[in-house]
Amino acid sequence: MPKTNRYYVVWEGRQKGIFDTWSAAEAQVKGYTGTKYKAFESLEAARAAFAGEPHEHIGKKPKADSPLGAAGTATPKAGSRRILANPPIWDSYSVDAACSGNPGVLEYRCVHTGSREVVFARGPYDAGTNNVGEFLALVEILALCVKKGDPRPIYTDSKTALAWLRNKKAKPQNPQRLNPLLLERLARAEAWLAKHSYPNQVLKWDTGAWGENPADYGRK
Repeated sequence: MPKTNRYYVVWEGRQKGIFDTWSAAEAQVKGYTGTKYKAFESLEAARAAFAGEPHEHIGKKPKADSPLGAAGTATPKAGSRRILANPPIWDSYSVDAACSGNPGVLEYRCVHTGSREVVFARGPYDAGTNNVGEFLALVEILALCVKKGDPRPIYTDSKTALAWLRNKKAKPQNPQRLNPLLLERLARAEAWLAKHSYPNQVLKWDTGAWGENPADYGRK
């Protein structure tokens, strides 16, 4: 018999939505307290369930005229149609930054998108900005990938960091207010970009369709 595709509805998890692979789902629900999810054997049933309440479906048999539902797990996503039509590349890296002010105390990090395993984490640094952190994280993971011969894609949700990367030049506002250590790191990042090329795709994370970036600090 042909294998049946399952669609995973996640009502409560790191990110909510409908997902079409277990591996993607597992990365989002594993270790999450209070998760609510269920698997369905048709996209139509999953969409109908996601629009309702979890107690209407969890632990209950499907209706005779609806596809069979079974307990499962879910991945991080919000916006079912788009994610199913165009999911992120899970075997990739994601970067993000958190800053309590502008400028303020800055942290930034890179994680593996699918597993959320931390590749590196930097900070806290005084007198930083989100854009500076995102740009530094991008250049650091690119340098690491070039060093290791790793061609996997990289995601960021910062349009500004992507623009700086394309131009190979950071343009922070009021640089005189930034931490001198961060200014030094920006200069080194620009110098690295001027001398190196990289095979990695650097992509915009689609927060509207997929939920928060896996590297997000969850402080919003």
